[in-house]
Amino acid sequence: MVQQYGKPALYDKIQFSLVFITSTDSKDIEVTMIYGIIGAMPEEIEALKKNIQNIVTHKIGSKEYYTGQINGKEVVLTCSGIGKVSASLATSLMIAKFNADVVINTGVAGGLKPETKVLDVVIGTAACQHDFDLRIFNYKLGQVPGFEPVITLNPEYVEKTREAALKSAESYNFHVHTGLVISGDQFIAGKEHNEALISNFPDAYATEMEAAAIVQAAAILEKPAIVIRTISDNANEKADMTFDEMLPLATRNSQDITLKLLEII
Repeated sequence: MVQQYGKPALYDKIQFSLVFITSTDSKDIEVTMIYGIIGAMPEEIEALKKNIQNIVTHKIGSKEYYTGQINGKEVVLTCSGIGKVSASLATSLMIAKFNADVVINTGVAGGLKPETKVLDVVIGTAACQHDFDLRIFNYKLGQVPGFEPVITLNPEYVEKTREAALKSAESYNFHVHTGLVISGDQFIAGKEHNEALISNFPDAYATEMEAAAIVQAAAILEKPAIVIRTISDNANEKADMTFDEMLPLATRNSQDITLKLLEII
């Protein structure tokens, strides 16, 4: 089933199921949570899409959003496209149009610390844009006006996601890290750029191209975000070759964690 949306209906409300308990007391009304899931590339969402029950496809412009249930949870899933603009648009639509209560970003990243090995997983505790620079106006590198230098993620969701990642690691044998994830509209594949990021953001565990935009857009719309990133490369001069080789396994890890998270959240 495909639903087509034109520009005039862009912010029409899509109805999702609400579970009502028979009572005259409004306190007894239970509202179903909706989990938005965003991957930048098709490979980052294909396993998740296969797990959606009662799937409905909603087409908005050139993008498709898939609604249904995974592990009994209401979800809306999309492939945003690569980069911060595409990611922030997808996040905004998920919240404003599809009423997502939580936005989960799943995908791959380049590792920035010696301990973040290829196929390890980083659960974001905070995010910022490494290519956002208003230092001339006395902001920190990466700091967006109106926000702290890094945007902190909800610690309860971080812990739940870490729990899901550790469960997944029992099957796929990777290490789980938690920490800062930095984003920019660049694929990092050179020693000089890698070293600059490490110098400017010594607390960063991973770098990629969407997470900080998703976190910021969700924060503006007062919704929590979750960041799940599997290390596909070491963000160095061999990154492009390693990325291509490891993408299938890296996306498997992130999607499996997302599925396990939807079991326990």
